[in-house]
Amino acid sequence: MDNGNIELVGAPCGTHGPYTFYKAFKYNKNGKQNILALNEFVFIKLWSDSDLVSIGELQQLWVDKNSEQTLASLRLYILPENTPEGRTDIHGEVSTRPGRLRPSLRLSFVCRCLDSSRV
Repeated sequence: MDNGNIELVGAPCGTHGPYTFYKAFKYNKNGKQNILALNEFVFIKLWSDSDLVSIGELQQLWVDKNSEQTLASLRLYILPENTPEGRTDIHGEVSTRPGRLRPSLRLSFVCRCLDSSRV
């Protein structure tokens, strides 16, 4: 994927100090152009050396004028068996665990982590 092909979509939807917020971004993956908007879900491959895939929900998208970086905040949903505690009796057959942390990551890194086999 060419990370130079990431661009924010639409006008800014708000500002706060040095941060300017947006609702969506456009990216190219496997020769196909995609748009990901706030509250949409995607498959995320967190570790390049593992087949484990999680679900990520785009929560925030902003540009930091101080560092000149485009950042995204994701809420990650992970299968219980992929956590240190593992699956227990309280988990159903089809359940995920929402992550407690919502990491702020560079948008270029988020695009690299998108699971290309499911995009």
